[in-house]
Amino acid sequence: MMKASLKKALADMKVGKWCFDSFVPAIRKALAARTASKNSTPENSISGLSLAALEVANNVSYDIVMQSQDSHRPVITGRRPEDPRSDAFWNPVLQQLSYKGKYGIVDLKSVTAKTRASLVDACAWIDEVDNDASIALRTHCTYLCCTEGGEFTSVSLPKALGIIFVNPREDVLTFKDLAVILIHELGHQELFALNTADRLIDFSSDKELVHSPLQGYSRPPIGRLHSAHAIFRMLAFEIKAKHQHIDGLKRDLRNTIATLKETSLTPFGRALVDDVYQTWIDK
Repeated sequence: MMKASLKKALADMKVGKWCFDSFVPAIRKALAARTASKNSTPENSISGLSLAALEVANNVSYDIVMQSQDSHRPVITGRRPEDPRSDAFWNPVLQQLSYKGKYGIVDLKSVTAKTRASLVDACAWIDEVDNDASIALRTHCTYLCCTEGGEFTSVSLPKALGIIFVNPREDVLTFKDLAVILIHELGHQELFALNTADRLIDFSSDKELVHSPLQGYSRPPIGRLHSAHAIFRMLAFEIKAKHQHIDGLKRDLRNTIATLKETSLTPFGRALVDDVYQTWIDK
């Protein structure tokens, strides 16, 4: 039987609401317990934990992880602190980003005034278009970290829940482009949270590689489901914004979910596809 929290999440997503509040508190509680049980120094407590844990771990200061002069959320930053205690957090995170970048070493990048203004405008546009998305972003995304190196525009990592890494590409991306990118990454983070409550993919299908039409290479089902979820969130936002990419996003979502076999998904994963994604394709 499907958990009540998962049923509520389906109902919320079907009408465009975000469902972090149903899952993040439990994630924070579990991570806080994990941190407390170690009775360790802050540098060891940070290692391998998502930022959600840092918000509730009393012996860990944000200043150890990131320096910033911003007081609002999400914090826009690109400065890695000199405090060596931060290395336990940042070294594995940046190493994973470098892998995802594939073509270069990824590091944090100082934020220019132009980039900061564009990201502030992007958040303001999200505020204007979709209040629920704005609340989700400002409540559950702690940092927007600017990067350099690698060939990606934005990335989220499950072990850095609460951080969106973005390459703003000042001469190419408008603030509206950046807003949709933030929604895309917030969609990935939402599925990370959902994945703590449900496996999403049937165990027997974990390594089932199928060509992904959007990326152009073969991916396991969890990768294709993540792609679909991010597209769904972008589509819902674009529909509310009456923006320009609606038809293309519907096509991309339709093509992506077509790669997901019914037997590859858990009942909740299948409901995501049939009851949520398809609903937004049909709008």
